[in-house]
Amino acid sequence: MVKRLLLMIMMLLIFALLVGAQDTTPEATPEVTAEMTSELSAEATAAPNDTPIAETTADPECPALVSTALDLTQNRCDATGLNEACYGFVMVESESRAGANALERPGDIASINDILTLQLSGLDVTTGQWGVLEFKVQAIVDEPSAETVSQDVQFVVFGDTQISNADEFVPVTPIENTSVYFLPDGNKIIAELAAGTSEAASARLVGDEWLRIPLVLDDGSASVGWVRVADLSFSADLSILPELTSEEALTPPELISNFGPMQAFVFTSGLDDAPCSAAPNSGMLIQTPEGVASVTIVMDEVVIQLSGTGFVQAQEDGEIRFDILDGEAQVTADGETRTAIEGQSVSVDLDENGQAIGAPNDPEPLDLDNIQSLPVEQLDDPVEIAPPLELPPGVPVSGQWSLNFNVDTGTCSDGSVWPFSSVGTVEVLAQQDGLLYGGNFHVSTGIGSYQGDYTASTGDNYSNVLLVAASDQITGTTTINFSGRSCTLSVPFTLQLVGQN
Repeated sequence: MVKRLLLMIMMLLIFALLVGAQDTTPEATPEVTAEMTSELSAEATAAPNDTPIAETTADPECPALVSTALDLTQNRCDATGLNEACYGFVMVESESRAGANALERPGDIASINDILTLQLSGLDVTTGQWGVLEFKVQAIVDEPSAETVSQDVQFVVFGDTQISNADEFVPVTPIENTSVYFLPDGNKIIAELAAGTSEAASARLVGDEWLRIPLVLDDGSASVGWVRVADLSFSADLSILPELTSEEALTPPELISNFGPMQAFVFTSGLDDAPCSAAPNSGMLIQTPEGVASVTIVMDEVVIQLSGTGFVQAQEDGEIRFDILDGEAQVTADGETRTAIEGQSVSVDLDENGQAIGAPNDPEPLDLDNIQSLPVEQLDDPVEIAPPLELPPGVPVSGQWSLNFNVDTGTCSDGSVWPFSSVGTVEVLAQQDGLLYGGNFHVSTGIGSYQGDYTASTGDNYSNVLLVAASDQITGTTTINFSGRSCTLSVPFTLQLVGQN
């Protein structure tokens, strides 16, 4: 009887301990459903200052935060106009040229002429913050035409990023409809400014009677012009602008000074910082107008001529990398240009100040981990991201290539001189066991090496050796036996990819 009683007491104690353990075990976080995400969006929309989601629900999940932030940004920024920036989701810090906040709260839209710097927060599930911003800049088109008028480049920025203008500007507003002159002399009119529009002055003439402003002309090309100070209203101190003499005003400005606000800027971002697979890494999407040959942007002293959609990341004392999701881009630094097409990336090394060091690196296939979950649906023209372009070693991109001879002239043994000049573009097509170069087949003689012989319509015989240095670069030598005379010349040349077929 006693043994039975002791056994019952022990069982009761074990049961009590088990119950106590269950009481102290935290409840499992419920899965965030689509319905819950919708409720989060509605609640966040109702919050006047975008109260972080962490305050409106317990332990929000990363995918829900990403979805909510992007949905809200798309709704708030739908009305963003040309040369305007929109604060999409918390947290975005901005400094205006007057020293105040240019964008104070989500949903605010401001002229990019008034913005000096932008700082966005990385994705933090604990606080429910993720900086998201959109802005649109009037395109500087490399091949302007009537169809390019008022086209814009769209930027979608998210996560741990910072943007600052690469030059000083002062926001100015025409008091009434105002003429823009070619020079500060009141003679040749090149454009008209509408009263009340926001412009950006980039320099001043000695005496402060004229201001220089960057322009995008009606055909989409970049230019600068001069406006009388008396015709403008402004609140900033003009003394922050560089002062030019009358002689200096005759000289075309440097490249960056030819651009307006947010057409040339310094950019940095986080790297590999997505907290979940549904979130993108910090960076910036850029999309150019459809149908435009290419648009020029200057970023971290690197010139990008983009036609299509790209993703950009940059780290000081690291690199700036351009992932081409659709279309193609030419990237120029240190006087050298490299071309990447959709499915490729091209990078440029940066110093500790975020400035370019040396020439661009060889194009590489896209890294799928780097471009995970990019919010391409936020773009005006959503695109399907191209798969990584994996080319066999020694095989170039099929497309149009520019041909440049490395000498100006060649001298025959009889003293006759033959001039050589660039001949524009030629087509290069990758073939099985060779290349079709200029319509003539060149057989593979090894990895990245090709050789071909043919006779031109003039009767001259050509023997070419091509060496593929990278997917966008080929070096070569052509040996020419001229018909009807005793003359043979060997001429070195280079081929640079211009764009895909």
